Amino acid sequence: MGILSGCAKTNCNYTPMYNLPEMPIAGADVAGELEQVCDGTKCPNTNKWLNDLYFFKQQYALYKDVLKSDT
Repeated sequence: MGILSGCAKTNCNYTPMYNLPEMPIAGADVAGELEQVCDGTKCPNTNKWLNDLYFFKQQYALYKDVLKSDT
């Protein structure tokens, strides 16, 4: 998995009943800055954090879908 996987935007449905916050997106500008500083061998902690954030976002989106289906 690349270093910028945490910067990718994914689609998810908003559930107003629970008023869950939306995950902030780093975006293309942040991705460009990271590419200038980090690569496959540099910034291993940042890479791990971005991947963890990406997986958290996926799990969060699934949780939101489950909450929506319970209503």
